[in-house]
Amino acid sequence: MPAVDVPKEALETISLEAQDGSIRGNFMRLGACVTDLLVKDKNGEWLDVVTGHDDRAKYLEDPPVYFGACIGRVGNRIQKSQFTVPSTGKTHKVSQNHGKHSLHGGFVGYDRKAWSIVKQSKDSITFELEDADGTEGYPGNVKATVSYTLANNGKWQISMGATTDQETPISMTQHVFFNLDGYKEETMSHYRFGMLADKVVAVDDELIPTGKFDDVKGTPFDFQQTADLGSSIEKTGGLDHCFVYQKDAGQKAKMSLWSPKSGVRMEVHSDQIAAQVYTAVGFDGSIPRKASQGGPSKTYGKMSAIALEQQSLIDGVNQPDWKVKQFLKPGEEYKWEATYSFAVADKA
Repeated sequence: MPAVDVPKEALETISLEAQDGSIRGNFMRLGACVTDLLVKDKNGEWLDVVTGHDDRAKYLEDPPVYFGACIGRVGNRIQKSQFTVPSTGKTHKVSQNHGKHSLHGGFVGYDRKAWSIVKQSKDSITFELEDADGTEGYPGNVKATVSYTLANNGKWQISMGATTDQETPISMTQHVFFNLDGYKEETMSHYRFGMLADKVVAVDDELIPTGKFDDVKGTPFDFQQTADLGSSIEKTGGLDHCFVYQKDAGQKAKMSLWSPKSGVRMEVHSDQIAAQVYTAVGFDGSIPRKASQGGPSKTYGKMSAIALEQQSLIDGVNQPDWKVKQFLKPGEEYKWEATYSFAVADKA
């Protein structure tokens, strides 16, 4: 595992707040990362609803947990750590950091780089990263941007972009983990979850796509009508799957998550075609929680948070039959937008 060295100022806190005071957040240049996100519960108390580390140095420890970070160039897995660029026919080998496969951009992906700040206000910030040709095996010089805005009525708006001087794969995501109780509750067994996804990417034992899609109807993966998240976790052993949104989802919220205990309800609008849903199967109780969530004496336990990673289809670079665009050419612009909206509600 390569050593990661970033300037100390990349770990410094950058605080934002919506103009109406409905949502607050802390961010940092390392990984263009969200470290804290605070909204009010049904009692009017502030809750920090995302996982993270109080000790910022832990964001550089191995293996990475990807708390709240921007992921790139390619989120999720690339099978056998290789792909072929369509315009050149050249096969590129990228870092094998996950068995024989590549995960989340390699050993030092976008989550472990110090981004620059190019624009900042009280409620918004834009980060920029220059990713050199050959880094982690990827071709082309890429300039990536991530903008975060905390907007009125409890909204966290995300916009990502990228340009390149050579054709290269780009499929970025935001790897934030949510716990809508601010860890006042130890599990998500009481959560209600809805998602306008009618298919899930079929994968093998190493979570690599087989090239097929499974219908979710009638299975524990069916959240087209709001369902008990805890029941699905119990039946499946936990989620780490790429769900494909319904083609007719339109402008509707593509996801909703609600805790009846805190009363916090989150809706997700996204222009992406899929989302990786990960219920923190790998959390093992070894990572101290932030003080805002009962730490450091308490830890992040298994299935205690959920990542809802808006993205394209996983390993799409190796699935030409899917006909999803994941290679960016010079002169083109990659764009990605999502909004996570928080409010107090008495039902899912």
